[in-house]
Amino acid sequence: MHKMPFIDNAVLSILYRYFMNLYYYSSVG
Repeated sequence: MHKMPFIDNAVLSILYRYFMNLYYYSSVG
């Protein structure tokens, strides 16, 4: 189990936004 779920949630949210931006710009571009 992870010891710091808050940090993991922050990283997951950042990665989620990053990949959504990549998908958006690649589809629009």
